Amino acid sequence: MLRSIAYEPKNFNRAAYLLAKYVAEEPANFNHNSASSSFKELFHLYLSGTHALVGERLEVVRKLLEAEDAGLNAAGLEALEAMLEVMHFNSSHDFSFGARSRDFGWEPITGGDISAWYREVVLLAKNQVAANSLHSHEIKTMLARHFRGLWTHAGICREMEELVRDFSLQGGWTDGWLALRQTIQFDIDRMSPEFATRTRALESGLRPQGLEQKIRAYVISKSHNHFDLIDTKAGSDDSDSA
Repeated sequence: MLRSIAYEPKNFNRAAYLLAKYVAEEPANFNHNSASSSFKELFHLYLSGTHALVGERLEVVRKLLEAEDAGLNAAGLEALEAMLEVMHFNSSHDFSFGARSRDFGWEPITGGDISAWYREVVLLAKNQVAANSLHSHEIKTMLARHFRGLWTHAGICREMEELVRDFSLQGGWTDGWLALRQTIQFDIDRMSPEFATRTRALESGLRPQGLEQKIRAYVISKSHNHFDLIDTKAGSDDSDSA
């Protein structure tokens, strides 16, 4: 019911926040009629079931992340991750509401709409990290998890380059570097020569420096497989980065 009520932008803030409270109270691994899937779908770019715009949804994310309740914080992180999703969208929910005819919710019409969405989402995530949020580590890990899609499909390469530079200056970003290596592994052959060069330059600039970063990349990080540490281009000099 709350998910359906959130269809109208004027109701979104209150309905989504109340749904987050249900999510926060659910026990771990609760699967029977869980509120979690309904809640997360409200924050997807497609098939969300709401006409709330990106700013209205981010306001709920911010409110949840800054709440003095760990369960609400976790719901905020789930919502933020849902907003960072780029390539995989589906829904098992009925979008009707009684006799009222409804569509699937707001959806982007142009590539500019898509870029504007992810630009605002990444900016909120970046600002949370810059403000030393209690969730900075989780947010950086989340950004790395979605880096490949954001870099290749979201149309915000300039913003992602700025993000990488900022995190690099803050002591490095191991998970981000590994995500870049994964992007090179899977996507480099489909890139234009100019974009491939741009991608490799970003990876090179984020490459771990110093013993601590190298240990973190090769031993501590559990985010990626070993193939992420292997250069995919013959003749590339990675031998000294271990």
